[in-house]
Amino acid sequence: MRRRVYVSLGLEVSFQAELNHKVYDIGQDVGPFRGEIKFNSSISKSPEAACVQIVRNGEVVADGTVTTGESKLRYTDTTTPSQSKWYRSEAYDSNGAMLAITNPIFVGRRKRPQIQTYGEVLKLAFPNDEP
Repeated sequence: MRRRVYVSLGLEVSFQAELNHKVYDIGQDVGPFRGEIKFNSSISKSPEAACVQIVRNGEVVADGTVTTGESKLRYTDTTTPSQSKWYRSEAYDSNGAMLAITNPIFVGRRKRPQIQTYGEVLKLAFPNDEP
């Protein structure tokens, strides 16, 4: 599974992580890592003034403005192997409407779901019901 996808309303988006001179693209899993990770987000062909963001675990950690149709945004983070984080890039127009979003780049240990099937969810939700 490659997961190297972004959805856009015409913008071209590039989002990468770099550590130890190795580059990871959209959708890749860095795995457990201790140290500094650099993220680079590039936007081009933006039809109007826009805002580009780098998001970590749902929180905006860096943002910038696209004024000439292009923008580059950089963010550096530090992580440990026990942490589980995801990062993605997003772009919005001046009214707050989303213009682009990337799949995440994953860093850290992989959390495995304890519930694997819909039947297991039903048993938790309705423990007294018989199938």
